[in-house]
Amino acid sequence: MRGTLDGVRVLDLSELLPGPFLTSVLADLGAEVVRLERPSGDPARHTAPGLFRLLSRGKETTTLDLKTAGGRARLDDELASADVLVDGFRPGVMARLGFAPEDTCRSHPHLVYVSISGFGQTGPLSHLPGHDITYAAANGALSLAGEGESPSWNPGLPVADLASSLYAAVAVLAALRQRDRGGPDGQPGRGGHLDVGITACLAHWLNPRIGDFDAYGLTERAEQRAHLQQRAAYGAFATRDGAQVAVAAMEDHFWTGLVDALALDAWRGDPWLTPQGRRADAAAINAAIAEAIGALGVEDCVERLDRHGVPAHRVLDVAEALEATAATQPERVDTSATPPRYAFPVQYR
Repeated sequence: MRGTLDGVRVLDLSELLPGPFLTSVLADLGAEVVRLERPSGDPARHTAPGLFRLLSRGKETTTLDLKTAGGRARLDDELASADVLVDGFRPGVMARLGFAPEDTCRSHPHLVYVSISGFGQTGPLSHLPGHDITYAAANGALSLAGEGESPSWNPGLPVADLASSLYAAVAVLAALRQRDRGGPDGQPGRGGHLDVGITACLAHWLNPRIGDFDAYGLTERAEQRAHLQQRAAYGAFATRDGAQVAVAAMEDHFWTGLVDALALDAWRGDPWLTPQGRRADAAAINAAIAEAIGALGVEDCVERLDRHGVPAHRVLDVAEALEATAATQPERVDTSATPPRYAFPVQYR
């Protein structure tokens, strides 16, 4: 889809991950992105240099000191030709520097002004700092995470940060679309201020769980956690040769295929033909699956499950997965990057 945002100019004042990942998505779509770093540089230069290099690729980077009159005048000049401005400071910082969102949007009505912050621009928590685990604690996601009785937050990815980046990207595209349609009677369209709260973005992903809990009448944290953890035939299981295979036989027809593939005859028929019946015996079923898969080599195991139509895949590490994708779907990997990285995931056909 590269080129779909040709002609869109983005000024990026943000640092670390949420804002820079957002502008990387926009750059992948063809936008011109200019990173405006403070004189000391984005802290990621020192704390996460690999991340910084990856998220700076394809962008112009320059220094801007908004604490000086010259720096503020320069930003105001840049805004005249910009379509999008992204900031990731705490609420109030841009106002103190002379670029309050409402004033800036009034002076530059064409501008889409994006503010990404932990808890949004308003509300009792808006002044607080945060990271993924505190955002998840505040919106309820942490209470559901991990196994056993105590929650833990280690999904391997900064889920809240990346959720906010993608919600911001969707909102930017919608705002540009609205602006470019123009106002009534042929008046020029206006941009506006997008208040992107990281906590709120991750909270929006909880809606499917909220619906599920309501359907089953689950109101207590313990029963909600048990509902999510007691899943039969859904997990990673070790093979005889030390590999692991992820299995996801949740639907009834996948379960039937799994029973046939692994010869789980003791679990054939009622009451395990329904999700409710399997949930009641989840621990015992998973133990039986672990024993059956543990007797197989990984290739034999994956071939059997695939032959019976069961969702399964060997658990790859990051390097293995990237190499496999580059070999089978080269258009999905940018091998010109250092290091190679995944390309924008949506193919425009």
